[in-house]
Amino acid sequence: MNESSEQRRFSPERPYRPLVPPPSVEDKDACAIYASVRKDATPSHEPIAMALASLQTMLHRAGNVDGEGDGCGLLLDIPRKIWAEEVRSGGHDPSLTLDDAFAVAHLFIERKHDPAKVQHDARELLAEGGFRILAEREGLVSSPALGPTAREEEPIFWQIAGLVPDAERRDPILFELLIELERRLGVHVPSFSATTCVYKVMGTPNVLASYYPDLRDPRFETVGCFGHNRYSTNTWPSFKRVQPFSALGHNGEINTIEQLRQEAKMLAVPITPGSSDSQDLNRTIDTLVSRENLSLAEAMEMIVPPIIRVAMR
Repeated sequence: MNESSEQRRFSPERPYRPLVPPPSVEDKDACAIYASVRKDATPSHEPIAMALASLQTMLHRAGNVDGEGDGCGLLLDIPRKIWAEEVRSGGHDPSLTLDDAFAVAHLFIERKHDPAKVQHDARELLAEGGFRILAEREGLVSSPALGPTAREEEPIFWQIAGLVPDAERRDPILFELLIELERRLGVHVPSFSATTCVYKVMGTPNVLASYYPDLRDPRFETVGCFGHNRYSTNTWPSFKRVQPFSALGHNGEINTIEQLRQEAKMLAVPITPGSSDSQDLNRTIDTLVSRENLSLAEAMEMIVPPIIRVAMR
C-alpha cells in the first residue's frame, strides 16, 4: 500500500511544518477589493449599486478614525450618457462623447488655494497641451454626507471633458497632462482617461453613494466596476490617498517601498511627495505603460516579479 500523504507529512525523515492557515473571518488588517465585469459587455447601472452594497458589507476590511471611514472609491467606465447631455448643453455635438479622442478628468482642488486661479491656470495648461474643453462640472457633491473630519479637508470636485489633439496618442498625452496639472498647480487628479473615471471619498461606501449624485443617476452605466475600501496603515487618511487610483487598487502595505521609490526615481517616474505607498506604485505602473509602452501585464511583472521557484525543505 502506498504511503498516505498524512503519513508522509508526519514522517520523522520529513519534519512536519504546518500549512499556512486559512484566512480568518475576523481578519481586519487589510483593505477590501471588489471587482465585477458584465459578461455580455453591455453597460448598465446595476454594477454600481452592486459594488456599493458589496463594499458596505466589507466594512470590517476598512479602517476608521473617530468613526469615519479611511475612504473608499470606485473606478468605472466614463458615464457617456451624462456627458452627452453636458456637451449638448455646452453647444457641442453630443456624439463627440463617443469619439476616440474624448476624455474626462476628475480633479480635487484644495480650498486653501485660490480655486478660480487654479481653474484658470488649468484651462491654460490644457490648451497648451492641445486639449479642447467641451464641458465642465463643478461641485456636484453633497457635502452634508461627510463626517466632521472629512468636511474639514473636503476639496472642490471639478470635472472636465474634452478632446485630445491626437486620438492615436491619447493615453500618453493624457498622462503627461495629468502629471503637469499636479506638478504645476498642486491639485490631485484621481483620473484623466478616455475610458474610465474614479469617484472616491474619505468615508464609508454609504457616504460615497450619498456624496456623489452621479453614482445614483440611472444614466450612469458601466461594463466594469472596481471598488476599494481603505485600511490606512502608514499614512493618515485623506481624500487624495483614497483608492482606487488611475490604474490600481492595492490591498496591502509595501514593505520595500523605499527601494521602489529609489528605483522609480532612476526610471524618472514623477512621484508626488507625500503620497502613500500604493499611490507611488500606481504612478510607477502608469509611467511604464504610458511612457515606456509596456502593457499592463508587463509593467506588473516588472514591478512585482513572479516567484518562479519555491525551495522545499
